[in-house]
Amino acid sequence: LDQCDIAAGTSLDCNGNGTPDECEIASGAEADCNGNGVLDSCELAAGTAQDCNSNGVLDQCDIAAGTSLDCNANGIPDECEIASGAETDCNANGILDTCELASGTAADCNGNGVLDSCDLAAGTSADCNANGIPDECEIAGGAEVDCNGNGVPDSCELASGSVQDCNANGVPDECDIAAGTSADCNGNGIPDECEIASGAEADCNGNGVPDSCEVAAGTASDCNGNGTPDECDIASGSSADCNANGVPDECEIASGAEVDCNGNGILDSCELAAGTAQDCNANGVLDQCDIAAGTSADCNANSVPDECEVSLGLETDCNGNGILDSCELAAGTATDCNANGILDECEVSSGFALDCNGNGLPDECDIASGASADCNSNGVPDECELAFGLETDCNGNGVLDSCELASGAAQDCNGNGILDECEIAFGLATDCNGNGIPDSCEIASGAEADCNANGVLDTCELAAGFAADCNNNGVLDVCDLASGTSQDCNANGIPDECEIAIGAETDCNANGVPDSCELSSGAAQDCNGNGVPDECDIAAGTSQDCNANGIPDECEIA
Repeated sequence: LDQCDIAAGTSLDCNGNGTPDECEIASGAEADCNGNGVLDSCELAAGTAQDCNSNGVLDQCDIAAGTSLDCNANGIPDECEIASGAETDCNANGILDTCELASGTAADCNGNGVLDSCDLAAGTSADCNANGIPDECEIAGGAEVDCNGNGVPDSCELASGSVQDCNANGVPDECDIAAGTSADCNGNGIPDECEIASGAEADCNGNGVPDSCEVAAGTASDCNGNGTPDECDIASGSSADCNANGVPDECEIASGAEVDCNGNGILDSCELAAGTAQDCNANGVLDQCDIAAGTSADCNANSVPDECEVSLGLETDCNGNGILDSCELAAGTATDCNANGILDECEVSSGFALDCNGNGLPDECDIASGASADCNSNGVPDECELAFGLETDCNGNGVLDSCELASGAAQDCNGNGILDECEIAFGLATDCNGNGIPDSCEIASGAEADCNANGVLDTCELAAGFAADCNNNGVLDVCDLASGTSQDCNANGIPDECEIAIGAETDCNANGVPDSCELSSGAAQDCNGNGVPDECDIAAGTSQDCNANGIPDECEIA
């Protein structure tokens, strides 16, 4: 019995299913691909055999049957090593890369463990000339040159135009530059000799160095910024260097190191040295420029600064204002009234002439021109004599009082040295009739009367009503009475003739004596008491005097 075989150990039952293994193998229920009498499934379960591709066949059987490769003969199917990453198959041809390398069917020139074809396919290596060999290998082997060390053969870079070889020496320009076989002073990657040859850069002095580099490095100057070294500008004549210091004149002017005040492009110092321009005041500036800038005047337009003409004694500036006297006279800004060639203000300030009114003109000129009067011809303007208190002008008419008196234009009737009009105006004398003559003088001369000696003209007293002249004899009544030329029998201050004339009194007998006075004095009688002297009653017929004794009859009868 099978169980007895198994129990006796004469049959194996590795899977413990009660069926001897040899029976399962024989029936095909189980496989034993290596013919070792052990079920393949038991070997796999026990780990004594492997099935890396999980196809149910032991790896050793896959390899033995040729269904799997094992190029390195390590008992592991190649596909399993590839799948697990234990080996690579970069070209996916099912053969381990190590096997291809070992057999020589593939190369790994850079020794990175990756087939060259895979490096190229993956882009980890370049093959610019498409010869199947990584560029780094050709470079490393000396088959190609990589002068710039960028990993690209120079031949490829030149062929593609990614680098230049302007001097056609088969070496990229950058390498010529890096090696020092070519200069590149401006660092633009182009050898200097190429830029010079092409005309892209100039080398005016032929020293093989582009002019721009000499300028940039400071080994040559280009002060005018035209891209040409100064020495070449000067040598070609495009720039002047009048002082021969190697610096173009225009640069010295622009920098302020030299001056070209007249803008003619020639340094002032050169013009002065050559004698083509002058600097009379020695201030380092051309005279014409001093004049043009206004720092020097040239009032007479003779191109010589005025200060030089003064300092050399060719012209005068007596007032020190920096303007030639001749110019001030010509312009009318100063005068020379006496035509002696000296400005009036200078004659005055120096004391050679007087200017008492301070108007800047000599007194003699004020007088000569009529601008000032000198009525007494003493050479002193009248206004000055007045201002200094030497003369008076009481009426303020600008004419000295003494001159008005001397000429008869004004009067001083009382001889006190004061014009009559001023005495009147200031209240020092009266002029009651307004005729311009002090009343005192009219009284003194007899031209007017002051019969009562009160200092007031009788005519004024009459005109003002302060006194009367009832008889119109031109004499105040009070004076007529005082002198006895008129009588005032009743002492009322009115001449009797006036009272009689106006009817204030009667004078029936026309003897010039008011009847009232004759009656009151007894010089006449009024027997009938009618207020009329008897002689008048009789004469008028209002009374009879039959016996002609001068007594009215009615009085005698009564």
